[in-house]
Amino acid sequence: MVNNAAVSFINIHENLVKHIEIAIKANYYEVKLLVQAFFNCFLDLHKLFTKHQFFTSLIYRGNHIPASKAASYV
Repeated sequence: MVNNAAVSFINIHENLVKHIEIAIKANYYEVKLLVQAFFNCFLDLHKLFTKHQFFTSLIYRGNHIPASKAASYV
């Protein structure tokens, strides 16, 4: 097991299950919770970027979107 969280244990000979549990919580579960918390933010940014590309492409092509349809994209 690799301890990427830099959880420090003073005595290396006392590698108890509790120490392993702390390292797993720090390395896996905390990262998992962080990703879950930010997943919706990343998804919203992707949607916003996609909408921006859509509208930008219409502007550069000289196309016009009626106001009723444009409101549905916002």
